[in-house]
Amino acid sequence: MIELAARPAGATAAPTVDHDRLDHVISRVAAGDRAAFRCLYAFMAVRVWQTAAEAPLGPADAVAVTRSTFVEVWHSARAAIHYDTRDWMATVTTGRVNDRLRLVDASGRHWVHPAEPSVGADRRHRPPTVVDHDAHIHRELTALLGAGAATIRTGPGVFARIEDLDQALATIAAATRAAATDPR
Repeated sequence: MIELAARPAGATAAPTVDHDRLDHVISRVAAGDRAAFRCLYAFMAVRVWQTAAEAPLGPADAVAVTRSTFVEVWHSARAAIHYDTRDWMATVTTGRVNDRLRLVDASGRHWVHPAEPSVGADRRHRPPTVVDHDAHIHRELTALLGAGAATIRTGPGVFARIEDLDQALATIAAATRAAATDPR
């Protein structure tokens, strides 16, 4: 059985007297500001990706966890107003990782997507799968982020300019792999 990731201890309700800029951004996201959501994604996608990538999941599952985390953040941002944004997002990410680990464990096939459609399956008469859900989440996140170039954080103090925010996870994954193999 796969051991589920522990929830971060710091995500407790506390007075938010010392709001930092990220707390201000999440307040704007809670008000429905998509530009603020783009900023949050550009800055925090690397942190969410790293948490998902550290879990015993394959790359496709880590991408799915990252995307679903941000869709949940958009829909439940009002809950974050009472917490430290980083801690709250870590809790959301851990929840998404645990959900994905349960799916992988239930499928009995590790490192393979748990709902790959079989060859020749008749898609008209089958219920939605995890693959369908992942595609829906990807479409929703893409719509929330909108099109256009952005500068994303790929590591501590490292930023990269990309043509479209939908490319952010691939850029972050490549930067993470490059940093892991850097002999410095």
